[in-house]
This record gives sequence, structure tokens and C-alpha cells, in this order.
Amino acid sequence: MDNSEEQDHRIDLPHKPNFEKLREAFINLLSSVDPTIDWSKVHWDHQTGEGFGSCTSDDPETKQKLKAAYVTLNTGQSDER
Repeated sequence: MDNSEEQDHRIDLPHKPNFEKLREAFINLLSSVDPTIDWSKVHWDHQTGEGFGSCTSDDPETKQKLKAAYVTLNTGQSDER
């Protein structure tokens, strides 16, 4: 691997402070759609190359709220086009 490939690889790796900022922004965004989401019941999955990771919940109600908020946000984007 040459030096440019190493630099590209380092750029793709998330840094903890960026994780926290991105997660906080994501929480604020989903909370603006549904302020009743109980974030203490949410589990985060950190995956390299996946930004801050994904989230889910073992609690069926919380899981449904996360999905609904995600769909609402994605539907809003497609309507603007």
C-alpha cells in the first residue's frame, strides 16, 4: 500500500469526537420528528466505514419509533425533488 492509500484509509476511519458530534446531531434530528423516543433503550453499532454506526432497540416500541422517524425523514427528502 502506498502512502496515498494509507491516507485515504485513515480518512475513512471515524474519530471518536466526530462520532459523538454526528450521533448527537442524529439524535436531535430524530427527536425533532418524535420527541418521545427513549434513547436509553437504543443500542449503537459502530462499524468501520459506516460513519457513527447504526442504531436499533430490543424494545419493540422504540424500534418502531426509530423506523418511523427514519421513514418520515427519507419521505420528506424524496418529496422535495
